[in-house]
Amino acid sequence: MRATLGKRLVSVSCLALWVLLFGATHSLGKAAYRYQDLGVLAANSFSWAGSINASGQIAGYSGTSVDAGVYEPHAILTAASGPMQDLGTLAGGSSIAYAYSSTANGINSSGQVVGWSAATLPDGTFVQHAFLTTASGPMQDLGTLGGSTAGATAINNNGQVVGWSSIILPGGPPQHAFLWTAAGGMQDLGAWGGDSWAYGINNSGQVVGAAATVSPGGASVQHAFLWTTAGGLQDLGTLGGDNSSARAINDLGQIAGFADNSGGQQHAFLRPVGGGLQDLGSLGGNTSAANAINSRGQVVGWSLTTPGSTDQRAFLWTAVGGMQDLNRLVANRPAGEYLFDARAINDRGQIVGITTLGRAFLLTPIIPVPPLMELLMN
Repeated sequence: MRATLGKRLVSVSCLALWVLLFGATHSLGKAAYRYQDLGVLAANSFSWAGSINASGQIAGYSGTSVDAGVYEPHAILTAASGPMQDLGTLAGGSSIAYAYSSTANGINSSGQVVGWSAATLPDGTFVQHAFLTTASGPMQDLGTLGGSTAGATAINNNGQVVGWSSIILPGGPPQHAFLWTAAGGMQDLGAWGGDSWAYGINNSGQVVGAAATVSPGGASVQHAFLWTTAGGLQDLGTLGGDNSSARAINDLGQIAGFADNSGGQQHAFLRPVGGGLQDLGSLGGNTSAANAINSRGQVVGWSLTTPGSTDQRAFLWTAVGGMQDLNRLVANRPAGEYLFDARAINDRGQIVGITTLGRAFLLTPIIPVPPLMELLMN
């Protein structure tokens, strides 16, 4: 009994110490993250990080050289320790031609990567198809829902993939959200009479995205949705305006995205499980958007900083600290370069995105959350 009580006291004491250190770091605006430039595939090109898994593997894209001063994006897989791996394309062949490009949008705990790539049809036509790739094999073409174009946006730890696909030949609207599995192939998740797009999926198979609908006034708008096997597409509404889009869902069922408020401004939102959309505000500008949420309820995205301007910065939102400019939380940000957009965050608090100079970045917490503390916090 005494041993158990002693362990609890130690745990509580450790948690209290961590809360003091971590809370002080955030509330006082001191550095909380260490910045790392993830590099590029070809000198003087560009890179973009779109997803990060629990072990710190990162998916995105970077420029490959096709001619003097000419670059095209290729899907990449990398990590803090590198190196950056070119995942190639679906087009095949040994040569790289213009329009042969690919982009990685999602990665799961097994290192499976999804995105879209240029592909070649039997008649030689170039199209865009969704792909899945692993470390042990080449890109797998996931096909389409009947049209000529498709893109994969996210993958969960069970290997379920979501995205969008055209449903008629030879491409173009309408586009429908899809769920792909190895056993069942690509499944049309439906729509409300127009287009739909899936952007996020959690490990329970819940899918979020956006679908075209009609406002009470008869205008064509988009609304965020939650899709489940039992309930199909559920309209999540807006922040009082016309449009919304859900971009990510964590394993608790919390959803992040962006929506118009009653004043017509687009703001990032968080939707608690079973609740309505919560306006996360902005960094001072009229527009913000959330891209990702982890299982600790931390949200990342971007926001304008001044009304009427285009000055954009990456943000981190937490229930305790609200929305904070990530540039103010970084210990070693390069002079003259700013964190432009935060695209993803894992449960360790690592964040990836892009800078104003077109470089992929990784932020690693200076005071990481120990597994014991994470357990006690939940």
